[in-house]
Amino acid sequence: MADNKQIANDVLKAVGGKKNIVSVVHCATRLRFKLQDESIPNDDAIKAIAGVISVVRSGGQYQVIIGNNVGDVYLHLSPMVGNKGDTGGQQAKGKESPFAKFLDVIAAIFTPFLGLMAGAGILKGLYALLTATKIMDPASATAVIVNAAGDGIFFFLPMILAITAARKFKTSEFIALAVAAFLLHPSLGGLFMIPGALAADAKFLGFIPVVAMTYSSSVIPILFAVFIQSHVERAFNRIMPEVVRNVLTPACTLLVMSVLTILLVGPAGAYVGKGLAFGYTSLYNTSSILAGAIIGGFWQVLVIFGLHWAFVPLMLVNISTQGRDYLAPAVFPAVLAQSGAAFAVAFKTRNKSLKSIAFSAGITAIFGITEPAVYGVTLRLKKPFYAACIAGAISGALIGAFGSVAYAFGLPSLLAMPLVLNPSGMDTAFIMFAASVVLSWVLAFALTLILGFEDIPETAADNTPAAAPVVDEGIGFVSDGFTIASPLVGKVMPLKEIKDDAFASGMMGQGIAVDPVK
Repeated sequence: MADNKQIANDVLKAVGGKKNIVSVVHCATRLRFKLQDESIPNDDAIKAIAGVISVVRSGGQYQVIIGNNVGDVYLHLSPMVGNKGDTGGQQAKGKESPFAKFLDVIAAIFTPFLGLMAGAGILKGLYALLTATKIMDPASATAVIVNAAGDGIFFFLPMILAITAARKFKTSEFIALAVAAFLLHPSLGGLFMIPGALAADAKFLGFIPVVAMTYSSSVIPILFAVFIQSHVERAFNRIMPEVVRNVLTPACTLLVMSVLTILLVGPAGAYVGKGLAFGYTSLYNTSSILAGAIIGGFWQVLVIFGLHWAFVPLMLVNISTQGRDYLAPAVFPAVLAQSGAAFAVAFKTRNKSLKSIAFSAGITAIFGITEPAVYGVTLRLKKPFYAACIAGAISGALIGAFGSVAYAFGLPSLLAMPLVLNPSGMDTAFIMFAASVVLSWVLAFALTLILGFEDIPETAADNTPAAAPVVDEGIGFVSDGFTIASPLVGKVMPLKEIKDDAFASGMMGQGIAVDPVK
Protein backbone atom coordinates (compact mmCIF):
# COMPACT_ATOMS: atom_id res chain seq x y z
CA MET A 1 0.00 0.00 0.00
CA ALA A 2 1.26 3.42 -0.95
CA ASP A 3 2.60 5.61 1.83
CA ASN A 4 0.62 8.73 0.90
CA LYS A 5 2.29 10.91 3.51
CA GLN A 6 5.74 9.94 2.22
CA ILE A 7 4.66 10.62 -1.37
CA ALA A 8 3.41 14.07 -0.35
CA ASN A 9 6.65 14.80 1.49
CA ASP A 10 8.86 13.63 -1.38
CA VAL A 11 6.89 15.57 -4.01
CA LEU A 12 6.93 18.72 -1.88
CA LYS A 13 10.73 18.59 -1.60
CA ALA A 14 11.16 17.78 -5.27
CA VAL A 15 9.10 20.74 -6.56
CA GLY A 16 11.20 23.16 -4.54
CA GLY A 17 9.41 23.22 -1.21
CA LYS A 18 6.66 25.42 0.15
CA LYS A 19 8.34 28.66 -0.94
CA ASN A 20 8.24 27.66 -4.61
CA ILE A 21 4.52 26.83 -4.57
CA VAL A 22 2.06 29.54 -5.62
CA SER A 23 -0.94 27.19 -5.39
CA VAL A 24 -1.85 23.53 -5.56
CA VAL A 25 -5.12 21.71 -6.23
CA HIS A 26 -5.88 18.17 -7.33
CA CYS A 27 -8.19 16.52 -9.84
CA ALA A 28 -9.06 12.84 -10.24
CA THR A 29 -5.45 11.69 -10.60
CA ARG A 30 -3.09 14.70 -10.55
CA LEU A 31 -1.59 17.22 -8.17
CA ARG A 32 -1.74 20.50 -10.10
CA PHE A 33 0.92 22.99 -8.97
CA LYS A 34 1.47 26.59 -9.97
CA LEU A 35 5.11 27.21 -9.17
CA GLN A 36 7.18 30.33 -8.73
CA ASP A 37 9.96 28.80 -10.79
CA GLU A 38 9.25 25.73 -12.94
CA SER A 39 12.94 25.26 -13.65
CA ILE A 40 13.55 23.99 -10.11
CA PRO A 41 11.81 20.57 -10.33
CA ASN A 42 13.67 17.76 -12.08
CA ASP A 43 11.06 15.76 -14.01
CA ASP A 44 13.04 12.52 -13.99
CA ALA A 45 13.68 12.78 -10.25
CA ILE A 46 9.96 13.28 -9.54
CA LYS A 47 9.00 10.39 -11.83
CA ALA A 48 11.38 8.21 -9.81
CA ILE A 49 9.49 8.87 -6.56
CA ALA A 50 7.65 5.75 -5.41
CA GLY A 51 3.94 6.39 -5.98
CA VAL A 52 4.36 8.93 -8.82
CA ILE A 53 3.24 7.81 -12.28
CA SER A 54 4.48 10.71 -14.40
CA VAL A 55 4.85 14.49 -14.74
CA VAL A 56 3.21 16.89 -17.21
CA ARG A 57 3.93 20.57 -17.78
CA SER A 58 0.85 22.10 -19.38
CA GLY A 59 -1.51 25.06 -19.17
CA GLY A 60 0.77 26.98 -16.83
CA GLN A 61 0.67 24.11 -14.33
CA TYR A 62 3.21 21.59 -13.11
CA GLN A 63 1.15 18.40 -12.91
CA VAL A 64 2.32 15.41 -10.89
CA ILE A 65 0.29 12.33 -11.80
CA ILE A 66 -0.36 10.16 -8.75
CA GLY A 67 -3.37 7.99 -9.61
CA ASN A 68 -6.51 7.09 -7.68
CA ASN A 69 -4.96 7.90 -4.29
CA VAL A 70 -4.24 11.52 -5.22
CA GLY A 71 -6.92 12.76 -2.81
CA ASP A 72 -5.21 11.04 0.11
CA VAL A 73 -1.82 12.43 -0.95
CA TYR A 74 -3.34 15.91 -1.15
CA LEU A 75 -4.75 15.59 2.38
CA HIS A 76 -1.18 15.15 3.64
CA LEU A 77 0.29 17.75 1.29
CA SER A 78 -2.22 20.52 2.06
CA PRO A 79 -1.14 21.19 5.69
CA MET A 80 2.50 21.03 4.59
CA VAL A 81 2.08 23.91 2.11
CA GLY A 82 -0.44 25.90 4.15
CA ASN A 83 -3.37 27.81 2.66
CA LYS A 84 -2.35 27.52 -0.98
CA GLY A 85 -5.42 26.29 -2.77
CA ASP A 86 -5.79 27.83 -6.22
CA THR A 87 -7.02 31.30 -5.30
CA GLY A 88 -5.32 33.17 -8.09
CA GLY A 89 -2.33 34.00 -5.92
CA GLN A 90 0.78 35.73 -7.11
CA GLN A 91 2.00 35.04 -10.59
CA ALA A 92 4.61 32.44 -11.36
CA LYS A 93 7.76 33.43 -13.17
CA GLY A 94 7.49 33.70 -16.93
CA LYS A 95 4.60 34.78 -19.14
CA GLU A 96 1.67 32.50 -19.86
CA SER A 97 -0.15 32.56 -23.16
CA PRO A 98 -3.82 33.66 -23.08
CA PHE A 99 -4.88 30.09 -23.88
CA ALA A 100 -2.73 28.72 -21.03
CA LYS A 101 -4.35 31.23 -18.66
CA PHE A 102 -7.80 30.18 -19.90
CA LEU A 103 -7.03 26.51 -19.26
CA ASP A 104 -5.66 27.36 -15.83
CA VAL A 105 -8.86 29.23 -14.91
CA ILE A 106 -11.12 26.44 -16.16
CA ALA A 107 -9.10 23.74 -14.41
CA ALA A 108 -9.02 25.66 -11.11
CA ILE A 109 -12.79 26.23 -11.20
CA PHE A 110 -13.91 22.74 -12.20
CA THR A 111 -11.38 20.36 -10.60
CA PRO A 112 -12.53 20.76 -6.96
CA PHE A 113 -15.91 19.15 -7.67
CA LEU A 114 -15.17 17.04 -10.75
CA GLY A 115 -15.45 13.82 -8.73
CA LEU A 116 -18.82 14.92 -7.39
CA MET A 117 -20.07 15.62 -10.91
CA ALA A 118 -18.89 12.18 -11.98
CA GLY A 119 -20.75 10.55 -9.09
CA ALA A 120 -23.91 12.58 -9.75
CA GLY A 121 -23.68 11.68 -13.42
CA ILE A 122 -23.65 7.97 -12.53
CA LEU A 123 -26.82 8.47 -10.44
CA LYS A 124 -28.51 10.21 -13.37
CA GLY A 125 -27.44 7.36 -15.63
CA LEU A 126 -28.83 4.84 -13.15
CA TYR A 127 -32.13 6.73 -13.07
CA ALA A 128 -32.28 6.76 -16.89
CA LEU A 129 -31.53 3.04 -17.08
CA LEU A 130 -34.08 2.00 -14.45
CA THR A 131 -36.88 4.14 -15.87
CA ALA A 132 -36.17 3.25 -19.51
CA THR A 133 -36.29 -0.46 -18.72
CA LYS A 134 -39.54 0.03 -16.72
CA ILE A 135 -37.91 -1.32 -13.56
CA MET A 136 -38.79 1.94 -11.82
CA ASP A 137 -41.86 4.12 -12.39
CA PRO A 138 -40.75 7.72 -13.17
CA ALA A 139 -43.73 9.01 -11.18
CA SER A 140 -42.86 7.06 -8.03
CA ALA A 141 -41.37 8.70 -4.96
CA THR A 142 -38.29 6.48 -5.31
CA ALA A 143 -37.66 7.70 -8.84
CA VAL A 144 -38.14 11.34 -7.84
CA ILE A 145 -35.65 10.98 -4.97
CA VAL A 146 -33.01 9.20 -7.09
CA ASN A 147 -33.39 11.76 -9.88
CA ALA A 148 -33.13 14.70 -7.46
CA ALA A 149 -30.01 13.19 -5.85
CA GLY A 150 -28.27 13.07 -9.22
CA ASP A 151 -29.74 16.24 -10.70
CA GLY A 152 -29.38 18.61 -7.72
CA ILE A 153 -25.75 19.54 -8.39
CA PHE A 154 -26.50 20.31 -12.04
CA PHE A 155 -29.64 22.36 -11.34
CA PHE A 156 -27.76 24.45 -8.75
CA LEU A 157 -24.48 24.39 -10.70
CA PRO A 158 -24.18 28.22 -10.69
CA MET A 159 -23.95 28.14 -6.87
CA ILE A 160 -21.12 25.59 -6.90
CA LEU A 161 -19.30 27.44 -9.66
CA ALA A 162 -19.70 30.66 -7.68
CA ILE A 163 -17.65 29.20 -4.82
CA THR A 164 -14.77 27.84 -6.90
CA ALA A 165 -14.72 30.89 -9.20
CA ALA A 166 -14.59 33.20 -6.18
CA ARG A 167 -11.56 31.32 -4.88
CA LYS A 168 -9.85 31.64 -8.25
CA PHE A 169 -10.67 35.33 -8.71
CA LYS A 170 -9.88 36.19 -5.06
CA THR A 171 -13.26 37.57 -4.06
CA SER A 172 -15.82 36.75 -1.37
CA GLU A 173 -17.22 33.22 -1.78
CA PHE A 174 -20.35 34.14 0.16
CA ILE A 175 -21.19 37.20 -1.92
CA ALA A 176 -20.64 35.13 -5.07
CA LEU A 177 -22.89 32.43 -3.62
CA ALA A 178 -25.55 35.06 -2.87
CA VAL A 179 -25.41 36.34 -6.47
CA ALA A 180 -25.87 32.77 -7.77
CA ALA A 181 -28.76 32.20 -5.35
CA PHE A 182 -30.34 35.42 -6.64
CA LEU A 183 -30.18 34.12 -10.23
CA LEU A 184 -31.92 30.89 -9.18
CA HIS A 185 -34.55 32.51 -6.94
CA PRO A 186 -38.05 31.33 -7.97
CA SER A 187 -39.47 34.87 -7.85
CA LEU A 188 -37.37 35.82 -10.89
CA GLY A 189 -39.11 33.11 -12.87
CA GLY A 190 -42.42 34.53 -11.76
CA LEU A 191 -41.36 38.00 -12.89
CA PHE A 192 -41.39 36.81 -16.50
CA MET A 193 -44.72 35.03 -16.20
CA ILE A 194 -46.99 37.88 -15.13
CA PRO A 195 -50.52 37.03 -16.36
CA GLY A 196 -51.30 38.91 -19.53
CA ALA A 197 -47.79 40.37 -19.80
CA LEU A 198 -44.80 39.60 -21.99
CA ALA A 199 -41.27 39.20 -20.66
CA ALA A 200 -40.41 42.49 -22.35
CA ASP A 201 -42.89 44.24 -20.02
CA ALA A 202 -40.69 43.45 -17.00
CA LYS A 203 -38.66 46.62 -16.38
CA PHE A 204 -36.21 47.57 -13.64
CA LEU A 205 -36.97 51.02 -12.18
CA GLY A 206 -39.90 51.11 -14.56
CA PHE A 207 -37.90 51.79 -17.72
CA ILE A 208 -34.89 49.41 -18.01
CA PRO A 209 -36.00 46.16 -19.74
CA VAL A 210 -35.10 42.85 -18.10
CA VAL A 211 -34.14 40.02 -20.45
CA ALA A 212 -35.98 36.79 -19.66
CA MET A 213 -33.42 34.06 -19.01
CA THR A 214 -33.28 30.77 -17.12
CA TYR A 215 -30.06 30.35 -15.17
CA SER A 216 -30.46 26.90 -13.63
CA SER A 217 -27.66 24.57 -14.82
CA SER A 218 -25.96 27.50 -16.59
CA VAL A 219 -22.18 27.91 -16.58
CA ILE A 220 -20.90 31.08 -18.24
CA PRO A 221 -23.19 33.76 -16.71
CA ILE A 222 -22.02 33.11 -13.14
CA LEU A 223 -18.36 32.93 -14.21
CA PHE A 224 -18.65 36.35 -15.85
CA ALA A 225 -20.49 37.68 -12.80
CA VAL A 226 -17.93 36.49 -10.25
CA PHE A 227 -15.05 37.86 -12.31
CA ILE A 228 -16.69 41.31 -12.37
CA GLN A 229 -17.60 40.97 -8.68
CA SER A 230 -13.93 40.61 -7.81
CA HIS A 231 -13.32 44.14 -9.13
CA VAL A 232 -16.53 45.65 -7.71
CA GLU A 233 -15.87 44.27 -4.23
CA ARG A 234 -12.29 45.58 -4.18
CA ALA A 235 -13.54 49.01 -5.28
CA PHE A 236 -16.04 49.16 -2.41
CA ASN A 237 -13.39 47.98 0.06
CA ARG A 238 -11.20 50.90 -0.98
CA ILE A 239 -13.85 53.58 -0.52
CA MET A 240 -15.75 52.23 2.51
CA PRO A 241 -14.71 53.43 5.98
CA GLU A 242 -13.17 50.56 7.91
CA VAL A 243 -15.77 50.78 10.68
CA VAL A 244 -18.65 49.87 8.32
CA ARG A 245 -16.73 47.94 5.64
CA ASN A 246 -17.72 44.46 6.86
CA VAL A 247 -21.41 45.28 6.47
CA LEU A 248 -21.69 47.86 3.68
CA THR A 249 -19.23 46.25 1.24
CA PRO A 250 -21.21 42.97 1.05
CA ALA A 251 -24.53 44.87 0.88
CA CYS A 252 -23.42 47.23 -1.88
CA THR A 253 -21.57 44.54 -3.84
CA LEU A 254 -24.57 42.19 -3.71
CA LEU A 255 -26.97 44.91 -4.85
CA VAL A 256 -24.75 46.13 -7.68
CA MET A 257 -23.91 42.63 -8.89
CA SER A 258 -27.53 41.42 -8.70
CA VAL A 259 -28.77 44.32 -10.81
CA LEU A 260 -25.79 44.23 -13.19
CA THR A 261 -26.03 40.47 -13.62
CA ILE A 262 -29.77 40.30 -14.31
CA LEU A 263 -29.66 43.26 -16.70
CA LEU A 264 -26.41 42.73 -18.56
CA VAL A 265 -23.87 40.13 -17.41
CA GLY A 266 -26.29 37.20 -17.18
CA PRO A 267 -27.90 37.66 -20.60
CA ALA A 268 -24.49 38.30 -22.21
CA GLY A 269 -23.06 35.13 -20.66
CA ALA A 270 -26.11 33.14 -21.69
CA TYR A 271 -25.83 34.33 -25.28
CA VAL A 272 -22.11 33.48 -25.35
CA GLY A 273 -22.96 29.99 -24.12
CA LYS A 274 -25.66 29.57 -26.74
CA GLY A 275 -23.23 30.78 -29.39
CA LEU A 276 -20.62 28.20 -28.38
CA ALA A 277 -23.22 25.45 -28.36
CA PHE A 278 -24.51 26.53 -31.78
CA GLY A 279 -20.98 26.63 -33.20
CA TYR A 280 -20.13 23.11 -32.10
CA THR A 281 -23.54 21.78 -33.15
CA SER A 282 -23.09 23.31 -36.60
CA LEU A 283 -19.68 21.67 -36.93
CA TYR A 284 -21.13 18.36 -35.77
CA ASN A 285 -24.01 18.63 -38.26
CA THR A 286 -21.54 19.31 -41.07
CA SER A 287 -19.85 15.93 -40.51
CA SER A 288 -20.81 14.00 -37.41
CA ILE A 289 -18.59 11.10 -38.50
CA LEU A 290 -15.47 13.29 -38.78
CA ALA A 291 -16.28 15.05 -35.48
CA GLY A 292 -16.69 11.70 -33.71
CA ALA A 293 -13.46 10.34 -35.21
CA ILE A 294 -11.44 13.40 -34.12
CA ILE A 295 -12.75 13.33 -30.55
CA GLY A 296 -12.45 9.56 -30.22
CA GLY A 297 -8.98 9.47 -31.73
CA PHE A 298 -7.36 12.49 -30.12
CA TRP A 299 -9.09 12.83 -26.75
CA GLN A 300 -6.31 11.11 -24.83
CA VAL A 301 -3.76 13.33 -26.58
CA LEU A 302 -5.72 16.34 -25.31
CA VAL A 303 -5.75 14.82 -21.81
CA ILE A 304 -1.96 14.40 -21.86
CA PHE A 305 -1.50 18.13 -22.48
CA GLY A 306 -4.41 19.18 -20.26
CA LEU A 307 -6.25 20.67 -23.25
CA HIS A 308 -9.41 18.63 -22.59
CA TRP A 309 -10.41 21.21 -19.99
CA ALA A 310 -11.48 23.55 -22.77
CA PHE A 311 -14.30 21.13 -23.66
CA VAL A 312 -15.79 20.66 -20.17
CA PRO A 313 -17.68 24.00 -20.13
CA LEU A 314 -18.88 23.34 -23.69
CA MET A 315 -20.37 19.98 -22.67
CA LEU A 316 -22.16 21.59 -19.75
CA VAL A 317 -23.39 24.45 -21.93
CA ASN A 318 -24.78 22.00 -24.48
CA ILE A 319 -26.69 20.18 -21.74
CA SER A 320 -28.07 23.38 -20.20
CA THR A 321 -29.07 25.07 -23.49
CA GLN A 322 -30.13 22.12 -25.63
CA GLY A 323 -30.75 19.33 -23.16
CA ARG A 324 -28.19 17.12 -24.91
CA ASP A 325 -24.50 17.01 -25.80
CA TYR A 326 -23.01 15.63 -29.02
CA LEU A 327 -19.40 15.67 -27.85
CA ALA A 328 -19.32 13.44 -24.77
CA PRO A 329 -20.44 10.14 -26.39
CA ALA A 330 -17.36 10.10 -28.65
CA VAL A 331 -15.13 10.40 -25.56
CA PHE A 332 -16.32 7.04 -24.19
CA PRO A 333 -14.50 4.88 -26.79
CA ALA A 334 -11.32 6.92 -26.26
CA VAL A 335 -11.42 5.97 -22.58
CA LEU A 336 -12.38 2.31 -22.97
CA ALA A 337 -9.81 1.81 -25.75
CA GLN A 338 -7.02 2.60 -23.28
CA SER A 339 -8.39 -0.16 -21.07
CA GLY A 340 -8.38 -2.65 -23.95
CA ALA A 341 -4.79 -1.77 -24.88
CA ALA A 342 -3.65 -2.08 -21.26
CA PHE A 343 -5.27 -5.52 -20.92
CA ALA A 344 -3.55 -6.61 -24.15
CA VAL A 345 -0.20 -5.59 -22.67
CA ALA A 346 -1.03 -7.53 -19.49
CA PHE A 347 -1.87 -10.55 -21.64
CA LYS A 348 1.27 -10.42 -23.79
CA THR A 349 4.11 -9.10 -21.63
CA ARG A 350 6.51 -11.52 -19.93
CA ASN A 351 7.40 -8.90 -17.35
CA LYS A 352 5.56 -9.79 -14.12
CA SER A 353 5.71 -6.26 -12.74
CA LEU A 354 4.43 -4.69 -15.98
CA LYS A 355 1.73 -7.37 -16.21
CA SER A 356 0.46 -6.40 -12.76
CA ILE A 357 0.57 -2.68 -13.54
CA ALA A 358 -1.18 -3.12 -16.90
CA PHE A 359 -3.92 -5.30 -15.44
CA SER A 360 -4.77 -2.89 -12.62
CA ALA A 361 -4.53 0.14 -14.97
CA GLY A 362 -6.88 -1.59 -17.43
CA ILE A 363 -9.48 -2.06 -14.70
CA THR A 364 -9.09 1.56 -13.56
CA ALA A 365 -9.58 2.83 -17.13
CA ILE A 366 -12.89 0.99 -17.39
CA PHE A 367 -14.14 3.26 -14.62
CA GLY A 368 -12.95 6.44 -16.34
CA ILE A 369 -9.46 7.03 -14.90
CA THR A 370 -7.01 6.57 -17.77
CA GLU A 371 -3.81 8.19 -16.49
CA PRO A 372 -2.38 4.98 -14.94
CA ALA A 373 -3.00 3.15 -18.23
CA VAL A 374 -1.65 5.96 -20.41
CA TYR A 375 1.46 6.94 -18.45
CA GLY A 376 2.19 3.59 -16.86
CA VAL A 377 1.56 1.34 -19.85
CA THR A 378 0.36 2.44 -23.30
CA LEU A 379 2.24 5.70 -23.83
CA ARG A 380 5.29 4.19 -22.21
CA LEU A 381 5.27 1.41 -24.83
CA LYS A 382 4.06 3.74 -27.65
CA LYS A 383 2.42 1.21 -30.02
CA PRO A 384 -0.37 0.28 -27.57
CA PHE A 385 -1.19 3.99 -27.29
CA TYR A 386 -1.40 4.28 -31.08
CA ALA A 387 -3.62 1.20 -31.15
CA ALA A 388 -5.97 2.74 -28.59
CA CYS A 389 -6.17 6.03 -30.52
CA ILE A 390 -6.98 4.20 -33.75
CA ALA A 391 -9.67 2.14 -32.02
CA GLY A 392 -11.11 5.28 -30.42
CA ALA A 393 -11.24 7.09 -33.76
CA ILE A 394 -13.04 4.21 -35.52
CA SER A 395 -15.59 3.81 -32.74
CA GLY A 396 -15.99 7.60 -32.37
CA ALA A 397 -16.81 7.85 -36.07
CA LEU A 398 -19.48 5.16 -35.68
CA ILE A 399 -20.99 6.95 -32.71
CA GLY A 400 -21.11 10.16 -34.74
CA ALA A 401 -22.72 8.32 -37.64
CA PHE A 402 -25.50 6.96 -35.41
CA GLY A 403 -26.16 10.37 -33.84
CA SER A 404 -25.69 9.32 -30.22
CA VAL A 405 -25.99 12.15 -27.68
CA ALA A 406 -25.58 12.47 -23.91
CA TYR A 407 -28.60 13.72 -21.97
CA ALA A 408 -26.67 14.56 -18.79
CA PHE A 409 -23.08 15.37 -17.88
CA GLY A 410 -20.72 12.82 -16.39
CA LEU A 411 -17.16 11.54 -16.73
CA PRO A 412 -17.00 8.84 -19.45
CA SER A 413 -16.77 5.34 -17.98
CA LEU A 414 -18.58 2.01 -18.13
CA LEU A 415 -20.85 3.09 -15.27
CA ALA A 416 -21.74 6.38 -16.97
CA MET A 417 -22.91 4.84 -20.27
CA PRO A 418 -26.62 5.20 -19.36
CA LEU A 419 -26.15 8.98 -19.67
CA VAL A 420 -26.52 8.41 -23.41
CA LEU A 421 -29.79 6.54 -22.92
CA ASN A 422 -32.83 8.45 -24.21
CA PRO A 423 -35.15 9.32 -21.27
CA SER A 424 -38.11 8.10 -23.35
CA GLY A 425 -36.64 4.60 -23.61
CA MET A 426 -34.08 2.39 -25.32
CA ASP A 427 -33.40 3.49 -28.90
CA THR A 428 -31.13 2.52 -31.80
CA ALA A 429 -28.70 5.37 -31.08
CA PHE A 430 -27.99 4.03 -27.60
CA ILE A 431 -27.71 0.41 -28.73
CA MET A 432 -25.21 1.35 -31.42
CA PHE A 433 -23.38 3.61 -28.97
CA ALA A 434 -22.98 0.73 -26.51
CA ALA A 435 -21.85 -1.59 -29.33
CA SER A 436 -19.30 0.98 -30.53
CA VAL A 437 -17.86 1.41 -27.04
CA VAL A 438 -17.44 -2.35 -26.67
CA LEU A 439 -15.90 -2.41 -30.16
CA SER A 440 -13.32 0.19 -29.11
CA TRP A 441 -12.14 -2.06 -26.27
CA VAL A 442 -11.96 -5.13 -28.54
CA LEU A 443 -10.21 -3.24 -31.36
CA ALA A 444 -7.64 -1.72 -29.02
CA PHE A 445 -6.95 -5.14 -27.51
CA ALA A 446 -6.58 -6.79 -30.95
CA LEU A 447 -4.53 -3.98 -32.52
CA THR A 448 -2.12 -3.99 -29.58
CA LEU A 449 -1.51 -7.70 -30.07
CA ILE A 450 -1.12 -7.24 -33.84
CA LEU A 451 1.16 -4.20 -33.72
CA GLY A 452 3.09 -5.62 -30.80
CA PHE A 453 5.45 -3.66 -28.56
CA GLU A 454 8.98 -3.82 -27.26
CA ASP A 455 8.64 -5.59 -23.95
CA ILE A 456 10.37 -4.12 -20.90
CA PRO A 457 13.07 -6.32 -19.35
CA GLU A 458 12.18 -7.64 -15.92
CA THR A 459 14.92 -5.65 -14.20
CA ALA A 460 13.77 -2.35 -15.74
CA ALA A 461 10.08 -2.51 -14.91
CA ASP A 462 10.35 -0.43 -11.77
CA ASN A 463 13.86 1.00 -12.27
CA THR A 464 15.27 -1.41 -9.65
CA PRO A 465 17.23 -4.66 -9.91
CA ALA A 466 15.09 -7.82 -10.02
CA ALA A 467 17.12 -9.35 -7.23
CA ALA A 468 19.58 -8.12 -4.66
CA PRO A 469 22.94 -9.53 -5.73
CA VAL A 470 25.99 -9.50 -3.53
CA VAL A 471 28.85 -7.21 -4.48
CA ASP A 472 32.16 -9.09 -4.50
CA GLU A 473 35.13 -7.01 -3.49
CA GLY A 474 37.13 -5.85 -6.49
CA ILE A 475 34.46 -6.87 -9.02
CA GLY A 476 31.44 -4.65 -8.48
CA PHE A 477 27.84 -4.86 -9.59
CA VAL A 478 27.19 -5.80 -13.23
CA SER A 479 24.08 -4.25 -14.85
CA ASP A 480 23.14 -4.11 -18.56
CA GLY A 481 26.70 -4.91 -19.59
CA PHE A 482 28.30 -2.26 -17.39
CA THR A 483 30.40 -2.98 -14.31
CA ILE A 484 29.89 -0.55 -11.44
CA ALA A 485 32.95 -0.61 -9.22
CA SER A 486 32.31 -0.66 -5.48
CA PRO A 487 34.67 -0.16 -2.53
CA LEU A 488 32.24 -2.20 -0.38
CA VAL A 489 31.16 -5.79 -0.06
CA GLY A 490 27.47 -6.19 0.67
CA LYS A 491 23.92 -6.42 -0.58
CA VAL A 492 22.69 -4.24 -3.47
CA MET A 493 19.56 -2.25 -2.62
CA PRO A 494 17.25 0.01 -4.68
CA LEU A 495 17.62 3.67 -3.72
CA LYS A 496 13.99 3.98 -2.60
CA GLU A 497 14.65 1.57 0.29
CA ILE A 498 17.34 3.64 2.00
CA LYS A 499 16.58 6.03 4.86
CA ASP A 500 17.83 9.21 3.24
CA ASP A 501 14.97 11.15 1.64
CA ALA A 502 17.20 13.12 -0.72
CA PHE A 503 18.63 9.98 -2.30
CA ALA A 504 15.55 7.76 -1.88
CA SER A 505 13.36 10.24 -3.78
CA GLY A 506 15.73 10.23 -6.75
CA MET A 507 16.41 13.96 -6.41
CA MET A 508 20.15 13.29 -6.53
CA GLY A 509 19.85 11.09 -9.62
CA GLN A 510 19.41 7.39 -10.32
CA GLY A 511 21.61 4.70 -8.84
CA ILE A 512 21.87 1.88 -6.32
CA ALA A 513 22.84 1.51 -2.69
CA VAL A 514 25.04 -1.13 -1.06
CA ASP A 515 24.33 -2.42 2.45
CA PRO A 516 27.88 -3.31 3.54
CA VAL A 517 28.70 -6.51 5.36
CA LYS A 518 32.26 -5.46 6.22
